[in-house]
Amino acid sequence: MEPSAAERARTAVSVSRVGTLHTYGRASCGGAAPVRTTLVSVHDLGDGGVQVSLRYGSQAAVDLFRRPLATLTVAAAGHPATILAGGSRRLPGRDPEGRLRFRVDPVSIKLGGSPLPVALSDYRAAQPDPLAPLSDELVRHVRQTHADALLACVRSQLDPWALFVEPVSLDRFGLRVSVVTEDGVTDARLAFPGSVTALSELPAGLRVLLTCPRTCGS
Repeated sequence: MEPSAAERARTAVSVSRVGTLHTYGRASCGGAAPVRTTLVSVHDLGDGGVQVSLRYGSQAAVDLFRRPLATLTVAAAGHPATILAGGSRRLPGRDPEGRLRFRVDPVSIKLGGSPLPVALSDYRAAQPDPLAPLSDELVRHVRQTHADALLACVRSQLDPWALFVEPVSLDRFGLRVSVVTEDGVTDARLAFPGSVTALSELPAGLRVLLTCPRTCGS
């Protein structure tokens, strides 16, 4: 199984810390409003909304006060670029660095590379993947400590002609990998026996691959 598009979008938002914000300036002479692009800090608000932080007096903040519309793109490593477009509003108070806080409530959601939008009702109902906070650390662990075991596993379960394997990301359904052969690169998944919410639910062999130091079985 694979996470749904809505789950992938919610997960990407939950793990992202920076994003690209597009705001819309004042139109001149009846023309289209200019689009401005700003790199912003982002924070998942837990209900589908996203907080963005902007310096007081910045052009992006001025734009949002004048025209509370925004398009936000987040692209955390190992996750698809997720594009959220909708209205915005100022939140009370400031962030720990003294910046203004704005909330973006998306009404349009798309995953990069997909021509179809994510249904808003599905996005709001979805939950971030429970293993997402562990993904980067565990992928790094597998890459640095168990590359040989991962290659043997992929050769046994997916492709006997694999030359090497690069772990990409982890979710509740399995470990996504890039498999390199003489013919090229293929994206694949080492699937768990079922959906999990914690590593403790995995069979012992998989837990060893994901968490055990190289010397733990010696």
